[in-house]
Amino acid sequence: MDAWTLVVEETPHLAIVFLTLMMIPFIIITMMSANVQSSKILKGISEEDLIFSKLYKCVHQIGQKTMVDVVLAMYSSPLATSEGGTMLLRNYLENILHWSEQQIEKMEERFLDVNLMTQEFDISFAFRMINEVLPDIFSHLSDDCKDKINYLRILRNKISHKYGSANLDIRNEIDDLKLVLQNIYEGVGQALGIDFANNIAAMQKSLLDICNAKFRRDDRKRYLEDIQEFKKNKKHKMIVYGCKELVTHYQRFRVLNPCIWLTDPTLSVQKYNIDKIFTPLKIEDCDKEIDMANLLTEKKQIGDELKVPNALLLLGQAGCGKTSLCHYILRDWYRQDEKLAGLKRFDLVFLVEIRTVKSKCLEDYLTQQRIKETCKEFEACDIIPVLKELDVLFIIDGFDEANKTSKKLVDDIFKEFGNQRILLTTRNEYHHDAILVSRKHFVDYLVVDICGFDDVRFEEFTEKVFKAVTGNENECQNMVGEFMKHVKECEVPREYLRLPLTLALLIYLWNDNHDILNSVTSATSLYSELFRLCQKKLEERLCPIKPKSREVKELLLYLGEQAWFLLKSEYICINNEIVTKIKKKCQNEDVDEIQFMSAFLVCEYDEDADTNEYLYNFLHKTQMEYLAAGYLVNLVKKGKSLDDIKREVSDWQRYHEILIFLTGHLAKEEILQYNLQSTFKILDEAHPGSGNYNFWWKIFVEACRLESVGNIIVEYKLLTKHWQLDHQHVVSGLKFLNFTRVQLKSLKIEMPNSVNPYEVPDFFDTFTKTRWKLRGRHDKRNPILVELHFWCHNEYNCEKPSDDFLHALYPWGHLINFTGSLGKQEMDKEVLSYCFNLKTIRVRVNTPNALVSLTNSLLRIYKTVRQLRITLAFSTDCDPTTLAPVEFKGNLELTIPGIGDRHLTWLEAAIKQVGGRYV
Repeated sequence: MDAWTLVVEETPHLAIVFLTLMMIPFIIITMMSANVQSSKILKGISEEDLIFSKLYKCVHQIGQKTMVDVVLAMYSSPLATSEGGTMLLRNYLENILHWSEQQIEKMEERFLDVNLMTQEFDISFAFRMINEVLPDIFSHLSDDCKDKINYLRILRNKISHKYGSANLDIRNEIDDLKLVLQNIYEGVGQALGIDFANNIAAMQKSLLDICNAKFRRDDRKRYLEDIQEFKKNKKHKMIVYGCKELVTHYQRFRVLNPCIWLTDPTLSVQKYNIDKIFTPLKIEDCDKEIDMANLLTEKKQIGDELKVPNALLLLGQAGCGKTSLCHYILRDWYRQDEKLAGLKRFDLVFLVEIRTVKSKCLEDYLTQQRIKETCKEFEACDIIPVLKELDVLFIIDGFDEANKTSKKLVDDIFKEFGNQRILLTTRNEYHHDAILVSRKHFVDYLVVDICGFDDVRFEEFTEKVFKAVTGNENECQNMVGEFMKHVKECEVPREYLRLPLTLALLIYLWNDNHDILNSVTSATSLYSELFRLCQKKLEERLCPIKPKSREVKELLLYLGEQAWFLLKSEYICINNEIVTKIKKKCQNEDVDEIQFMSAFLVCEYDEDADTNEYLYNFLHKTQMEYLAAGYLVNLVKKGKSLDDIKREVSDWQRYHEILIFLTGHLAKEEILQYNLQSTFKILDEAHPGSGNYNFWWKIFVEACRLESVGNIIVEYKLLTKHWQLDHQHVVSGLKFLNFTRVQLKSLKIEMPNSVNPYEVPDFFDTFTKTRWKLRGRHDKRNPILVELHFWCHNEYNCEKPSDDFLHALYPWGHLINFTGSLGKQEMDKEVLSYCFNLKTIRVRVNTPNALVSLTNSLLRIYKTVRQLRITLAFSTDCDPTTLAPVEFKGNLELTIPGIGDRHLTWLEAAIKQVGGRYV
């Protein structure tokens, strides 16, 4: 029988006695001849059990022994001031670390009031001791040692993923573990000045003995005990059973073709599955684009620490691909494609689809909806504590669709697993609600915007969709070229070309009728054309000789009625009662119920049901909002007032999109003009605010740009004379300026240093068109006083200076304050030369020639300029005595970034040359 020997390490200050741990004989087979089946050796025991039990014992016994050794060595070290390890843990936490009672209660009670040096504990408690109780000592360890300790903690659970693997090489696994444990011993020993040579030798011998152990037929009982040890381990069971159940569920997911009725059944689009159908990701705080591969490992400065935040809040418009992104992550996890860094480390990944949530608490959700079969293996009270011992990721999709029930579930997830990883998707308007949940539970978070396509990605996605539609490479290229040409020639709003959903719908519509793009000028018209086409295809299937146009139209209105009922009730999923109503309505209209529901709804198998049932759902919330608004407008046509509809809802702030579609349907039915006053009353109930240019611009577009609607918005809903626009609202604000009769006195456009103005979608294009749109209204005799503050251009070396924006101001805008950058300009055509009202200038020049252009401009406009701040951001390789002097007698500030001590002479000469004095 092997035993751990008593090891005493003598030091000048302390004798450290390590526990004697008697190893239970490990009896297991290691080598079996190829022609002997394990079932013949021992009935009821598989070969995978034989092999895996070895690895399990190595990690959970020898790995645990290593962690106990190093933790007790750290705790008894003089660095810990624990009186040589004899101080009770409770006293140490109270008197040395000054923990509160609440903090102490979170530690395992059985270790608080005993001699810790005589205790045996698992890897989880050892890791808590190192990170929470002994963090100062842990910080002295080498990075390699820290990594190995973290790796061992993760490995404790990760080996469960290897259970049943045909590729498990037990000898290589044990050799790798041997190096990890040796590095831990050596790293801690180096930090504490302790020699762990005897411990390392004992560890290596124990691992070798386990690896080479032979199976003995006469010890079946003890062998079975070894097998049962890992099979009964709760964490192991949760990983093995839970992973199997989740993977089985996720493998049924697919990216559904939302337009299956619009295509020939023989086309490849029936298997519509375009990889990564979501748009670029940008960190909100700094506008930095991040690669999808790094989404889960992106770090954020939190206090003094640069760390990966626990929560990722993904924001995006309807149709930008939030759900597709979630499914992409799931697929990468269960297929182990490793396209996303850091995803492989999660033992379990839980998708929480808000629209399908039926449970009020997390425990019920897990046991009834997500891992129902796995949970049958556990006591209910054990489920969440066991999951907390694992590495889990919760993906919460559709927070904006949450009702009271699902909000409680989300709250539970943040409360119980705030120290793990949570990914939450939501529409932009629910941004602050998501942040409040994170802050409520003190969960660090990173906000990431799912942005629209740029021109390159727009073309790439278009090509992918056409490949799915045609299935023919040559035909695809021809159609892409023709479609792109049509897009440039027509008036399709650019925002519809930037989102996967709306772009795909436009392509389908165009594929059916090339002229359709000319009639798509709003969201309502887009969905109207889509449903018109769906309706036409359905009628052809139902009765090609005698189309049932009236019947199908009535059914769509009934579908809208049900959508409105669900939205008011804060539900997204169609329940069985509503399905029954729709089927009955189909029977009354003599329309095949399956044909109708399959055309306009998506069908999913209900895995939670005890019988074989199917769930019918809307394609997405936007479809519900469109149909619900259509139903409401139909009521208005029948005589119901908008005031009556307004009284149906107490809080219209949650229904912005419905109000936008409501406006569109009223305009489409040509009754908006007669209901203007009531329409704006209900719009005011949504409290969009005078600074929400985006909302009001959508209303104007849906109203088919009726002049009367535009006049009301710019006169009564927006600030009347002085506008301030940021990067989120600047395009909508400029469009109001271009397409309405608003008379501004001043316009301030300010963008943070994280936003490059040239990268704001449609900003430069809209800005340059403004001079033509304002012709006859604003010119040099009746200008708008303009402030431009492009902090990104001023603080960083950007590819393009601000010159083009300044050129575009003439003649409608007189610049009074400017922050940005300037480049080299042609003599006598400098962009600032005609800005005679300019008062303050903060400008960055990246070349000596750009400085020359600035000084030439100042010769003409210096009389009005009160403050001039110049950032000289060019190389020190230039001769400072050749720099253009700035002839300016006002308040001049010079900033010269990136100058070290060795360039002080150059700096002194440059300042003297440019400023004429020290400033």
